[in-house]
Order: sequence, then C-alpha cells, then structure tokens
Amino acid sequence: MDNQLHAEIIPFIVSQVPSALLVINKEGIITEFFMSKLTKKRCENIIGKNFCHVVRRLFSSEALHILDAYDQTKKNGMPQMICCHEHTTVYDLKEYFSWKFQLKSASIIVFIRDITEYTLLEQEFNELVEQQQKVTQELYAAMSNQDMYLMDMEQTKKHLAALYRITSVAQTTVNQQAVLDKIIENITNDFGTVNVALLLFDEVQQVLVVRAHTNCFHKFPLTAQISLSEGICGYAAQHREVVYIPNGKEDSQYIHSGGDCVSELAIPLVIKDKLLGVLEIETTDKREFYDMDIDMFRSIANQIAMTIDHANYVSKVQVQAITDGMTGLYNYRYFRTYLLQEFKRAKRYERPLAFLMMDIDWFKMYNDHYGHQKGDVVLRKIANLIHSAVRDVDIVVRYGGEEFAVILPETSIYDATVIAERIRKSVAEFPFENYETQPLGFLSVSIGIAGFPRDAMNDVEIIQHADSALYAAKDANRNCIRVFYQINEK
Repeated sequence: MDNQLHAEIIPFIVSQVPSALLVINKEGIITEFFMSKLTKKRCENIIGKNFCHVVRRLFSSEALHILDAYDQTKKNGMPQMICCHEHTTVYDLKEYFSWKFQLKSASIIVFIRDITEYTLLEQEFNELVEQQQKVTQELYAAMSNQDMYLMDMEQTKKHLAALYRITSVAQTTVNQQAVLDKIIENITNDFGTVNVALLLFDEVQQVLVVRAHTNCFHKFPLTAQISLSEGICGYAAQHREVVYIPNGKEDSQYIHSGGDCVSELAIPLVIKDKLLGVLEIETTDKREFYDMDIDMFRSIANQIAMTIDHANYVSKVQVQAITDGMTGLYNYRYFRTYLLQEFKRAKRYERPLAFLMMDIDWFKMYNDHYGHQKGDVVLRKIANLIHSAVRDVDIVVRYGGEEFAVILPETSIYDATVIAERIRKSVAEFPFENYETQPLGFLSVSIGIAGFPRDAMNDVEIIQHADSALYAAKDANRNCIRVFYQINEK
C-alpha cells in the first residue's frame, strides 16, 4: 500500500472512533499526528515536539507507565499495549485511554483510543451487579425470618413484585424525575398507602427537598425544603435511622398535614454511606404497619436508593460525554448534533440562526513563551468570558485547540454582531497574566460570523462560511469581527 493511500486511510480510520495516531522518529520527535474531529492545522503545535516531553506535560505523574511502554518498544522492537490508562482532568473527572506502541521501520507508531465512555459504563454495570447481589441477599434474609412465614402468601408475592417493579424502573428510564414519579406510583398501587413522598438531600444547602409525592400529600408542596432538624424526615436523615411514629398526634416531631393521616414511617435512602434522601409514608387509622411491613419497606428503600443513584450516575456520564474537560464547555461532538437540530428547527419555522467562530490571536506565541499551563489558564478564562457574554439560550462550544464557537438561536446577523463585539471587548479588556507581551499589547480574539438564511442553507455551510469570515478577521490584523456576506460583497 503506497504512501498516498496511507494518507487517505489513516485519517478516515481515526475519525471513526475517539482516537489519535502519532508517528515518532528515532530521535523521539513527533513527525505526524492524526486526531478525531480535529484538522491537522489545529494539532500542528505538537508536531516537531519531543514525544516524552509532550506526555509528561499532558499527564504529569501519570506519564511513567506510558513512557515505560514507549521505551520497551524502542529497545526491543516488540509491540506494547496499555489496555486502560486512567487520567484525571483539571475538573476532577476520570478519563480512560488505551495505548498501543508498534515499531515500523525506524519509527514508532502510537495509537491512542479514548475508552472513557465504555470504561465508565462497564464500571457502572459491575457496580449494579454487586448492588443487585446485595439486595438479593437481603431478600433471602428477610424470607428466612420467622415473621415472613406468618405472612399471607399473596402478600409476600405482592412485596416481591413491588421490588421487581422498582428494580425495573432503572432499566426503562434514566430521567431522575421520571424515576421518582414511577417509584411513588408503584408504592401507592402496590401497598395502598395514602400519602407517599420522596425527599432528596441537597448537599450544598444541607436540606431535604420534596421531589415527588402522591396527589393527596398536602403537607409540603413540590420543591419545598425541610431542614435536618425539622420533623420525622429530618430526624431520619440526620441520624440515618428508620423512624416509625404509630400516632403522630402524640409526637412533638410530627408535622401535621391537616388530613386524616395519623402515623408516619420515614426511611433514609443511603448508599455507600452517602445520604440521598428520605422515603416518607403516612397511613390512616385504618391501616397500620407491622414489623414485617417496616422490614419490607426498608428493603424497598435500599432498592430505591440504588435506582436513584443509578439515574444520577448515568446523567453524570452523559454530561461528561458532551463536555470539554479543559474548559467545561460543550465539546465538538455535542456541537455538531445540536447545530444540526437548530438548523432543522430554523428552516422548519423560518427563523434566523447565527453562528460565531472565534480564535485566540497569537495564542501559540503565548504558549511558547509562558508554557502550556499558563495557556490552559487563558483558555479557561476566555471560555468563562464568552459564556458570561452570551444569553442562556446560546450554546458555547470549545471547537478545538484555541478555537471556540457559539450557536445563537433566533438571532439575526445584526444581533450576533452585537454579541460578538461584547465578547471581543470583554477579552481585550481582561488583565490576563503577561498580556502586555502580546503583539497588540493585550490578549484578543478574532471572530467570524455567518447566519441563516442569508449566508448558509445547511449546517456544513454555516461552519465553512463562519470560518472564512474568521480568516478574514485574522487577515485584518486580528482583534476584530468579520461577517461572511460583507467580505463576499467586497
């Protein structure tokens, strides 16, 4: 296979999965670099750099294992594989990569694959299996209790079916509110309880928040906050204890709802010593709880805690998958999906859509003078400045390297220019460290603007035209804004 065919196939293969491919010569210098979603232009800053220096800068104390595999390949010529390398980002998020080193002629080929999503899902699956085994053991223990034999067989089947249905909730949806509502519905239908509520613990404010309840639960409205020193629920959460009050009228901690409920059962939702919330159940004088009922609700509460924890974890993984680890902005993967959706919506309803593409001026010079750690500080600060300058409905993206993009729904080109000028000015006026050494005497950004329907009729065109406008801004001595249709008229 000739070199031309290699040059065509390698970027195609790399683009199909989150990955990168490097070619390192015998002096340890990176001579070629291919990376998913990013063009060669945006990655050229590491070409010509020493591989070992780049790895140490990117991974710090985690670099030893990578460099050891590289040295082994270099010395004995045998391929080396790192199946799962863990890396912690500046936002304390875990990333996972596989590395393969292969000697080819006088060069070493390094193939790096991002396996974060796969690894996190595998960990979550193993954790769920372990948790499910724990629940099964608790269920077996409950079944061996003498009180279980005294229960009516039909009641036992109902309790087991309730456990199964709550377990199934996690398999049908990962939306937290949908999970909570379904749990309330299942408990009400299966046990005929009058009032049921789920309160989740807010770690920041240190309060319980009512997130779901039956329609006849009048004690607290949704989103009401309860301190840990208030009522039966607060006590159960604070002390991590199951609390049952047979007659609320005789207990000073009971918060009266004004209805006919007389007793209350509060069970803390705890997983791995972490408080998630409280399950609260109230009954009338026509329905009282026996010890076996309380034991069963305790098992159900354990399953509810695992179901809620699972929904929270999946939500966190989903956010991590669409977020740039350096800046906390949306990443390129999410950007392409969202831009396509917004473009379809704009065309369907004949509404305007604007798009900004911006680049930090002379950023490579700043990096070369002060190092990549200082450069990373600049990237994060500019990301914050951009985010502060736009509206809540706008989507800010780290497009790649020192490039950022902003999707502006329902925005004309004129209004987009106003927003772009606000961004340009906020960056130019911010006192970055060592800003005075830049060619303009300050750090700045150049911005290109394109919009629908005037400049583009699809998502690919609007990116290309905004990029052309950005290059026009670069050619105009930078720190300025250019609009695509205006540069074409010239």
